[in-house]
Amino acid sequence: MKILDRMSVIRAMIPTRGEAHDLALRWKKAARVEPELAGDLIRLGGVLSIQPDEYRGGLPSDAAIDPLRAAYQKGRRDMAVQILALMGVTHDELKILMEEDE
Repeated sequence: MKILDRMSVIRAMIPTRGEAHDLALRWKKAARVEPELAGDLIRLGGVLSIQPDEYRGGLPSDAAIDPLRAAYQKGRRDMAVQILALMGVTHDELKILMEEDE
């Protein structure tokens, strides 16, 4: 099972069918040649990152949100997720990549 609906992601990024096909082929080839690319994208894109807690009075509470930082992180994460979709990363592959970091 694929993580994302690859075709929806690709169609949203690239309007023409031929260009989308070529782009997907390039990234799938890159993933085959360099399997570590998926893990790099997940880490660099912050795909699995969680927001830190702040402690107030000894109790955890949500950290204050900086809108500029949040927008930056969302853009970075979205780009990584789009490339992972192009690469055809599956749930099982993502699980393996997460376990390799432990």
